[in-house]
Order: sequence, then structure tokens, then C-alpha cells
Amino acid sequence: MTSPSDSPLSPADPALVAASAPMTENTFMASASGTDDPPPPLKGLRRLMWWVIPANLGIFMLWGAIPGILLPQQITVLFGEA
Repeated sequence: MTSPSDSPLSPADPALVAASAPMTENTFMASASGTDDPPPPLKGLRRLMWWVIPANLGIFMLWGAIPGILLPQQITVLFGEA
């Protein structure tokens, strides 16, 4: 039987700290030294951003066209020129 003092890893060893960290803790932040690169971006994020931009532009164009163009045109057709 070995005691904790016989262990080849000291308690201050980052590998031991990261291995014993609970799953709810962000182990990247616990073991980062400040000079490490950030984790890679999520896969598919670039594709999502290329779809979000045209979708938002389309909604913005509809939002501006309905009260700005279509509604005055319908009122003019219904009631004639003022």
C-alpha cells in the first residue's frame, strides 16, 4: 500500500490537478498558463455566420419595405391621391 507522499506526482502538479478536477469545472481555465492558445472555434460557426448575415438583411429589408413602401401604396390605391 502506498501513501500519498510516495506518489511520484506532487499535489501541486498541474496534471494531477487537471485530472482530479470535477467535470463541472472548466479544466481549460484551471490549467491555462496565460500564454496558451485559445481553444479552436466551434465547427460550423463560419457557415452559420454566412447564413445569419443574409437572413438578417432580408428581414431588415422587409421590415423597412412594408411600412415605407407597401403600406403607402395600398392607401393610395384605396383612397386615391391626397
